[in-house]
Amino acid sequence: MIAALRHCASKRLSAPRKRRTIPFRELQEGSVQLWMGKERDFKLPEVPRLSGVYRWNLGYDPFLGVMKGILPLLKATKTGIDVL
Repeated sequence: MIAALRHCASKRLSAPRKRRTIPFRELQEGSVQLWMGKERDFKLPEVPRLSGVYRWNLGYDPFLGVMKGILPLLKATKTGIDVL
């Protein structure tokens, strides 16, 4: 499993003006788990200074979770359309 940070959490980590240590609990609350290799499949960018942690830059919904970003990709793949 890998950790992918939802947009709100990754935005806080990438803010260059705030160089503070993020507490583990806060990092955990803003993350989702994905199977290994999915970071390559979804072309997720790695978070600077956090090796093995990736930024979730696709859609996210409190109800659907990461599936909000994955479903359009699956639909496009099924119909043969490339998603840019």
